[in-house]
Amino acid sequence: MAITIISLSALSSELTPSVYAQPTRTDTLKSNLNNSVDFLNRGRDRFQRGDYKGAVEDFNQAIVLNPNDANAYYHRGLLLHKLGDNLNAVLNFDRALQLNPRYADAYFRRAGARYNIGDRPGTIQDLQLAAKFFQSQGNTKGYQQAQNLIKRLSTW
Repeated sequence: MAITIISLSALSSELTPSVYAQPTRTDTLKSNLNNSVDFLNRGRDRFQRGDYKGAVEDFNQAIVLNPNDANAYYHRGLLLHKLGDNLNAVLNFDRALQLNPRYADAYFRRAGARYNIGDRPGTIQDLQLAAKFFQSQGNTKGYQQAQNLIKRLSTW
């Protein structure tokens, strides 16, 4: 079972361009922040640099400024999942999916958080939905990864 956990984390980190792989936006690192997108971008930069406290503060502020931004909840969910707070990560992915029900990456990442809290039915359901939306959005790699995890977890 430990192999599956590691595999799920490894696969999910390869699924989309990682927050770690994104270029640093030096213009958002300054204190000239005017809107939720600025806070979201700076939060992603801070997350990339390992400043998790600063990142969560920025994601929180992005949500205050725009409570209907699915990306802000998604990125806060990623951060919470990274920190091992899987229950709150699931709640953030839930909100992102309420705002954008076709958010394939959010289903995929929520599956990882659900797996870590032992929610087998939820994990498989999220992977199935992720596969469906990846396929409909033309994301072959994401679709294949979700399908592979479904097969691996069928013996769980």
